[in-house]
Amino acid sequence: MRKSILLLSLVVVALSMNSCFNNLESHTTPQIMFGHVYVNPQFSNDTLISAKDTLLDKYNYELGLSYLDTMQLGDTVMFNSLFSSDMNNLVNITASFDTVNVQLWFGLDVNDEKIKNALASGSRPEKGVLNFNPMYNMVTFPIYIVPQKTGVHAIKITVTSDSKYPTNSAPFMLPVK
Repeated sequence: MRKSILLLSLVVVALSMNSCFNNLESHTTPQIMFGHVYVNPQFSNDTLISAKDTLLDKYNYELGLSYLDTMQLGDTVMFNSLFSSDMNNLVNITASFDTVNVQLWFGLDVNDEKIKNALASGSRPEKGVLNFNPMYNMVTFPIYIVPQKTGVHAIKITVTSDSKYPTNSAPFMLPVK
């Protein structure tokens, strides 16, 4: 009798422990981080050696978005970005913007072998679209923006992962005079 109770107890413990292991996958919202926003950056090879200015941003809590300082028409804005998805895979990164009034591109060297391996078909860095092959969970690159007209331009950068919480976006407004 003791052996059967002990055996039954072990079976119950084993089954209950097994149920704990069913949901071990990590599911987190992908992260977006941006660096300083440089105006008309100058490079020597891959090193930033100067910039005309840096733009600050102000967050509007009522609207839930950031406003960059005003820039001049004809200036180029560049900022470094980091996208990560912790234990999940990145699926894509896209930029939504008015293609008539704003030129935006992701500064990736598509001839680099590591970049070629990471990017899936349909990627268009020069248009703000990156699709990823499986097994990539972090990428960093500069984003360039050149406004084509004066006004306030809405830009939204979105990262998507294969998590249960798959998307995160960074909307911001770019005033140009």
